[in-house]
Amino acid sequence: MRFKIVTSVALVCCMVMFFGMLVFSVDNSASEEIYKEMISRAKTAKLEVNKHTEVNRLMNDYMKAKQTVNMQQLENCVNDISKYNANDLKQMRKLVQSVKNIKCYTIDGWEKDSYIVYLYYEYKVKNVRSNIPNLVRDIVCKDDNGKLCIFSGTMKSSTVRYIESTKSNPSVVNLINKVNKNVTSLKQKDSTVQTFFKAVEMQIKDNKKSYDKANDKNDDEKKQDKKGKDKKDNKKTKDKK
Repeated sequence: MRFKIVTSVALVCCMVMFFGMLVFSVDNSASEEIYKEMISRAKTAKLEVNKHTEVNRLMNDYMKAKQTVNMQQLENCVNDISKYNANDLKQMRKLVQSVKNIKCYTIDGWEKDSYIVYLYYEYKVKNVRSNIPNLVRDIVCKDDNGKLCIFSGTMKSSTVRYIESTKSNPSVVNLINKVNKNVTSLKQKDSTVQTFFKAVEMQIKDNKKSYDKANDKNDDEKKQDKKGKDKKDNKKTKDKK
């Protein structure tokens, strides 16, 4: 399950590797005592590196499938293949030349047979000299057939609350800070990395402007439609009189 991770310099490149959003449903079944236990466990849970062989294999297969745009292999790694677009992956493949040094930092999930995975990797971008570190967060759990997969979809809010609480886990905070520090240092040492990040940030700003402009246009059209409807209603009222 792909969803937005903690704000981070390194994670500005999430657009490169297509990470989705966690969608959750309302769940009022958990008591306040259970919530407290959840948060306590999430903040103190041990962050382990490459401990679970099945999870490691799944995450490596997932990254490879995206790099090679192997939709069949990708479908075997995720619970919902509709979240991924082959054309988008092909476009990103032109930019991202390779991914290496994949590491799976895991915390046991709240639900049985589930894991919160902080996935570390380094990627090589066209015309950029250095490999760039990155960190993203995924949820791995078993599907209805008992097979491990990367989950994307609706989750109970209690589960989401547990997942979000791991952001305060000292081990997770340290890991994110370490990646941020390495990226900042890399930007200072390698001008091509700095140029790449500036281009990414500029593209994000441009996309936001385009999105806002489209929303403003839609709002104006709705206002015009409403004015037109109000005029018609007023005319009908006058005609009746």
